[in-house]
Amino acid sequence: MLESDALCLLADGTLCVYDHEVADRVLCVAAPDQSSLISALSDMDAFFERCGDDDDLADDESANVQTREKCTTLVGGSDYAGFVQLFFWA
Repeated sequence: MLESDALCLLADGTLCVYDHEVADRVLCVAAPDQSSLISALSDMDAFFERCGDDDDLADDESANVQTREKCTTLVGGSDYAGFVQLFFWA
């Protein structure tokens, strides 16, 4: 069974993730705007693609942390770290 939490664009341009199990429950604020979200997700995609080709990179905790921190900066800073953390295992 897969979770399907909703990524929602609010009227002010902010993106939030809503819980699929509890109505109106915000899990985290994802990004201040769409361009910040795309930037961070693009960087994550590139990293995870490299991990798929390189088992050592996939297991490298330091690279994982470094990429997570970079993506947190790209998405808009520490206010959005909870969203970025959803994608990382370290």
